[in-house]
Amino acid sequence: MRAFLVLALLVFYSHLQAVELQGSAIQGNLIFGLADPGSSVSLDGKIIAISADGHFVIGFGRDESGTRELQVTSPDGEIFQKNMPVLAREYAIERVDGLPPATVTPD
Repeated sequence: MRAFLVLALLVFYSHLQAVELQGSAIQGNLIFGLADPGSSVSLDGKIIAISADGHFVIGFGRDESGTRELQVTSPDGEIFQKNMPVLAREYAIERVDGLPPATVTPD
């Protein structure tokens, strides 16, 4: 019984590790992903390019908001889904006031 439980946990754990993500869903940020070769990846239903060895990248816009849904389908049909709320980023904004408009306004 104990061996069965260990085997079941290993199988379950291996499925959890089928998709690796590095990075955070933050405005202006990237997430680097790795899935089984031959997998398909989509974000909010839009196909994401994936390399032959399973690497992919997801980028978030500077003003992006809301929750994004990542879906990875392995070659054997297993589906990994993750909802990723996009967090706001604090940008360090510097302003220079008092310059002549001709200096800062392009043609």
